[in-house]
Amino acid sequence: MIIFLFRIQVGEWDRFALRYRHFTHLSPVSPATFGMENYCSTMEDVLKLSGVRKKA
Repeated sequence: MIIFLFRIQVGEWDRFALRYRHFTHLSPVSPATFGMENYCSTMEDVLKLSGVRKKA
């Protein structure tokens, strides 16, 4: 596995998510659920915030 080969540190939740790739939450929540600002509502927003540029 890539994690073992490259000695990547992985937390317990990450290991769970990797083992159960098809796991889904029945009622997902976001900051907006609690009346907070939701500044990354899409994956595109996350990538933009992380500094990943779009391909031209």
